[in-house]
Amino acid sequence: MRQTTGKAPPREQIRLLIADDHVLILEGLAATIGRQDDMTVVAKASNGREAVELWKTHRPDREDPPEKHFQQAERHEPARSDRRREQARPDSALR
Repeated sequence: MRQTTGKAPPREQIRLLIADDHVLILEGLAATIGRQDDMTVVAKASNGREAVELWKTHRPDREDPPEKHFQQAERHEPARSDRRREQARPDSALR
């Protein structure tokens, strides 16, 4: 009869690159993933360009580079920047 220790056999960790332009979200994701036995964060990026460069260096477990995923998001960046500037204006709360 085979004895078990109650633990699953060790698995190879999934290597992840994570990206977000909000530091709180990025660090929260990294901390959450870091607590998983089967995942590890190999790189963190704060924008799409940085993610592409880090992907080339770290080669996380993904078959395709992140360029195509970030191209669409970066097309919307000017609108986001305008919104952030508007929200940062002191008088915007009065509108």
